[in-house]
Amino acid sequence: SFEVKSKFPPNLKNPLMDILVKAYEFEQFNENLFKILTNMLPYNKFTITRLCQRTLYPKALVDLQRKKSELIEQLRVAVNEIMPSLMRDSGGKKEVHAHEISVPSVNVHSDSMEIDSIIENEGEVDVEHDADADVKSDSKSDSSTNNRSNESTGKKFRWDDITRRLLWRIVQEEMTWVGMSNDLNEAEEKSERHSEQTCRKSLYQELLKVWPSGWMTSYEIA
Repeated sequence: SFEVKSKFPPNLKNPLMDILVKAYEFEQFNENLFKILTNMLPYNKFTITRLCQRTLYPKALVDLQRKKSELIEQLRVAVNEIMPSLMRDSGGKKEVHAHEISVPSVNVHSDSMEIDSIIENEGEVDVEHDADADVKSDSKSDSSTNNRSNESTGKKFRWDDITRRLLWRIVQEEMTWVGMSNDLNEAEEKSERHSEQTCRKSLYQELLKVWPSGWMTSYEIA
């Protein structure tokens, strides 16, 4: 009975849920559905929309989180299949790099530098030492060394079609969850809202755990 319009009849809740679930599964949870229900029920379109959101979204949000977790696990499996060959390649590059840095360098100017030093000392020539220049030089040298070291480690994940597609689907599930969650909060007249940017950052941090340490960055995921 619709005698009290502010209270939806309990005996119609399950049938309504069945309709909404089917509509959502077939991607028909939209304005057309709301118009049809408006013709069937004694409510205006605004009330019908809020009613449908409050009825379906709690279940749909749980399903989205479950689906996202399943996709992340699929991504983990796909990454684990790729990593052994990448780690072997990286190990080879590390060995080459280790060999390069183990070979002592020969300073062909050492003799001439010693002679110059002797001449300066005998002539009592005091040359002011530029400490700042040495610091800058060392800093540049360290930076250059670090860059070469990072390049030589070979820790560069190679995406394939499967991993790219899984990543895209995971992000889509998360963004759908954000939009749906905000719509539900609005329908329930709650002030809480989820930021898409914040949720993306949180998701990227969660996804980093899929890869071995050092093999992925949030920048690459984004």
